[in-house]
Amino acid sequence: MLNGFKIIGVCISRLESTRHFEFISKLNALAVKQGYRLFIYHTHSDLYNDSLRCKGEKSIFDIINYGIIDVGLIFEEAFSSKAVVEELIEGFNKKNVPAIVVGNIHENAISYTFDYESGFEQVVRHVIEHHKIKNNIVFIAGRKGDDYSNKRLDIFKKVCSEHGITDNEVRIYYGDYWYGPTKAAIREVITSRKLPKAVICANDSMAIAAMEEFVAHGIHIPNDIIVTGFDGIPASMTCNPPLTTCKCSFDKVAISVMNGIENLIKGEAVEKINYIEFKTDVRASCGCKKDYRDFTIGDLLRKSEERTENFLFTDYSLHALTEKLTFVSDEKEFIKILQEYDFYDMSVILQESALDETKAPNMTDLLSPEEKAKESKYLLFDTEKKDRDYPVKIEPGKYVLQEDLERIIDFGNPLIVSAISALGERFGVLLCYFDVDQISYNRILQYSNFITNSLINWRNNRYMKYVAKTNERMSNHDYMTDLYNRKGFFNRLPVVVERARNHGERLLVANFDVNGLKVINDKYGHEAGDFAIASVGKILLELPYEVMACGRFGGDEFAFCTSVKSTNKFVFSTKQIESKFMEEVEAALAKANASSQQPFKISASVGVVISEVRNFDFNKSYRIADVKMYRMKLRNRGKRK
Repeated sequence: MLNGFKIIGVCISRLESTRHFEFISKLNALAVKQGYRLFIYHTHSDLYNDSLRCKGEKSIFDIINYGIIDVGLIFEEAFSSKAVVEELIEGFNKKNVPAIVVGNIHENAISYTFDYESGFEQVVRHVIEHHKIKNNIVFIAGRKGDDYSNKRLDIFKKVCSEHGITDNEVRIYYGDYWYGPTKAAIREVITSRKLPKAVICANDSMAIAAMEEFVAHGIHIPNDIIVTGFDGIPASMTCNPPLTTCKCSFDKVAISVMNGIENLIKGEAVEKINYIEFKTDVRASCGCKKDYRDFTIGDLLRKSEERTENFLFTDYSLHALTEKLTFVSDEKEFIKILQEYDFYDMSVILQESALDETKAPNMTDLLSPEEKAKESKYLLFDTEKKDRDYPVKIEPGKYVLQEDLERIIDFGNPLIVSAISALGERFGVLLCYFDVDQISYNRILQYSNFITNSLINWRNNRYMKYVAKTNERMSNHDYMTDLYNRKGFFNRLPVVVERARNHGERLLVANFDVNGLKVINDKYGHEAGDFAIASVGKILLELPYEVMACGRFGGDEFAFCTSVKSTNKFVFSTKQIESKFMEEVEAALAKANASSQQPFKISASVGVVISEVRNFDFNKSYRIADVKMYRMKLRNRGKRK
């Protein structure tokens, strides 16, 4: 329960499908009236295989919020994978959430199953008993070995047997539930030179394909052959002639399911198995109703044209937006461009790792589902709150801001949650809470594909920019100290010289060399020597100068250049500047040794030269500094002896 509303967690695919939309539309209307809200966990495909795309879509079920869901509802027809349905049932059971399945019978769930067998038997009896066709019948089954296909074939044989129709009077073909194989089977029937009186098909798609193939060969339906289907898909009404089929009423399905949910919530008994009745829908393809249609062609064309125009306009607009986003890598600019489009009732949420420019877009698979659940999420943008400073961090363990969730819940529309994924890994979530109309639901797939592809492109742009910066930095910096290498140092040097020139300052050039490095390496190991080198590098970076060039030229040799003030109420002498610099270096070394916790003392020999900007020659100054450094090194050795 959430904010006083009972929550039904629905698992379904392809909401743009007329059948799926019709079920959700009817269910939501009843649910809202009775104080419920639908949270729909949605996939764009029926998860028919183990492709990376299906894996990514399926991951949306990893974020089902069992804590607020009162009842779990699985629309099984939407999924080709039985394993997915079983996993969903198991998930609800583990969290003690009642599971309801609309489809087949399942031991661990309350089942609302379509009475396919009884419905299909009605169609077969209509052909054999009503039309009195007792011989020369063709049956188009589904796939060989398929459970649904075998059951419908068994029913056909049973009714034939009851009426004394022998195997010699029937021919059986397999159409694999689809157009191509069915048309091939019909061509084989036609070339046999023995046209059947009736063709009974195991589903509507095969029946429509059969009629098309017969008509293409000049054979009239139903005058020459009668054809029937099964399922009641929308195309069965619009084909020519309209197809005699069998279908169920989703009004009745929704009412039956909501009654069961209400009884569950009240703690009342609910039947474990509930059958949903199929009824024969007699139309013109069997000759009973001559071209009967329960709609006008004009209305159908208008609706079809409206949906097509809407799709094309949306597609064109999103393509234009894609062009704008092609080379964008900046986060704020990306969000700003997205907000230019008239998206509505929609939010985009990303995993924190998806916002990390240092992670390659194909590296999100380093996180397990449990780690993803714990990872912070960010609201990239919400169409109804454009004035926020996006992205906005969401509370841990949640995928939506509380204030947004309350607004959506009060709205009354279903909350549709889809995965944003790439290469099989979810890196975000798309939330839609559109009005319940089919044109809006058709946009879910379009919006999801656009958002996903745009985010993938944006993440690639950011990562490539980061890689370019990293490569540039690596080519100019020393890996151990993070100082400039020789190349980087000389690239940086003009900035320092320009600073001195613009501010009327002089230039300080210094040469550093770590004292006793060989002794440290020999006595304490090369890791200790590396520590000493890195420490001196850190000291140079922390010296108190605004603009400087610090470089490691190799081994334990360091170069340093900065601009120094020559006037500030009074003129500093060269000796004063050198002395002040050496004091700063000694103080930094002392600080480093105090915190190093090493058994050796870090020290360095330093040579310093002060030069005027005019006719400045770094190499010349550095050679002089090198001589001074070497003299200091000899003095230090003498002291140690």
